[in-house]
Amino acid sequence: MNAATILDRIQTPDTHIDGRTVVVAGVPQGLLVPSLFIAKPDEHGRTHVYGSKGVGACDVGDPESVWAALIATGGVLFGTPDDIQAVTALLAAPRTSRTVSYLCAIAPDCGAVARAIARLAESRVLVLGAGGIGSMISMVLAGSGVGHVTFCDGDVVEASNLNRQFFYGPSDVGRKKVSVLAEAISARYPDVQARAVDGMVDLDNLPDLMRGMDMVVIGADEPPHLASDAARLAHSLGIDSISCGYVHAEGALTFLSHRAERIEPDSTVQWMRVAGGAMPSFGPANVELAGIASSTVVLNLCGLLSAAGDDLQNKWPTYELPRRWHTDV
Repeated sequence: MNAATILDRIQTPDTHIDGRTVVVAGVPQGLLVPSLFIAKPDEHGRTHVYGSKGVGACDVGDPESVWAALIATGGVLFGTPDDIQAVTALLAAPRTSRTVSYLCAIAPDCGAVARAIARLAESRVLVLGAGGIGSMISMVLAGSGVGHVTFCDGDVVEASNLNRQFFYGPSDVGRKKVSVLAEAISARYPDVQARAVDGMVDLDNLPDLMRGMDMVVIGADEPPHLASDAARLAHSLGIDSISCGYVHAEGALTFLSHRAERIEPDSTVQWMRVAGGAMPSFGPANVELAGIASSTVVLNLCGLLSAAGDDLQNKWPTYELPRRWHTDV
């Protein structure tokens, strides 16, 4: 007996499943969550369903028992007929299917999923830096459906970049990073407006770059005070921001909501780099940081970010398992 057979056995004249749509009294009521699992029944006809809220046991021969388990474990995402139809179409589209499947596992209803995808398509994000972290964030945001991605950097591709900056190749050495990145994003995601800004970031040009943005991501490490200065400026303009990077071998990410009332004062310590110093840049750590930052951006834009407060600070040793999160950034 497979999962389809189990679902067939819970069909009743009043309640049935059409494709993945749950229909009650002829009216669509919800969708089976795409990531739903159903276990093979045991010899007593007992089975388990594994939804986004956990695992539940039920009796295959008792439709009410199965439906109760499906609902309790988050196996059904409810919604209006229009919202169900919209999510069904998004699940059928190659561009959005897997992202929507993920959102179905965390959203409260089909309407929230449909609104999330619409918000992403309209969102504008500024990424400061197109290096190992910033370039990956820009690409991941575009792939997730963010409709407008602007990235700013004045550097050119160097041979030393190629072990960790994965959208640049040997033939790109000497070219501007933002130009190569814009070409890569446009070729892969023609529906995304990728805007390249060639130049180093400073407080003189940041206000113009930030205006009209829905979020700002600070992934550049020059100058050393860029992250705090840019985050403060974004806050003053009513824009959410994320800064991410690492010092030595510790990763750090700070999310600052425009709603936050308390902003940390400027530090009295002014750090300077030593002569001949080089900031570490480790490919695996870059991927980890870019993934966490991108996920935070997308979920925040979707209105689905679960955070402890209006600002969130974490840092962690990138060489330890399990990760030990600290909040004294």
